[in-house]
Amino acid sequence: MSYSKQEIPPVFRIAKKALDVGVVVVDLERQRRFYGDILGLPYAGYMPVPGGVLHVYLCGDSYLKLYSMDEKPGAQGGAFGSTAGFAYITLTVPDARGAYRDAVEKGATVIAEPGTFDGKATLAEPIGRMKARWALLADGDGNMIELIEYCELPDSEG
Repeated sequence: MSYSKQEIPPVFRIAKKALDVGVVVVDLERQRRFYGDILGLPYAGYMPVPGGVLHVYLCGDSYLKLYSMDEKPGAQGGAFGSTAGFAYITLTVPDARGAYRDAVEKGATVIAEPGTFDGKATLAEPIGRMKARWALLADGDGNMIELIEYCELPDSEG
């Protein structure tokens, strides 16, 4: 069942034009290096939370929240699609190839080199037809991070 904007019950309407993401980390220092030093996300600070410490990075209008728990979790691991749950974080950037090159120069781990995507289908507005340049990196714990640039693609790229 799908709803139009007007049919969504008021208590379920989204109040922020961004999606915040919380990540429980295995290695806090590697994660802070990836998100702060490699990707250059601004660091907003930290605060104690029950069972650990929360470190917050700014990502456009979104917050990336790294949870460092007192009892460290085990690493999840596995190839894309091999486990259920959230699979990756997408960061929309103005130049996916440039962001990829910069991240790799700073030591990022590559999952997939830059490529292009043409969904060859038109989705509901405001999305339309998805065409993009993209690349995949691994953060400090091995989670997949997609860098994506939505754009028109020349015929030679699509």
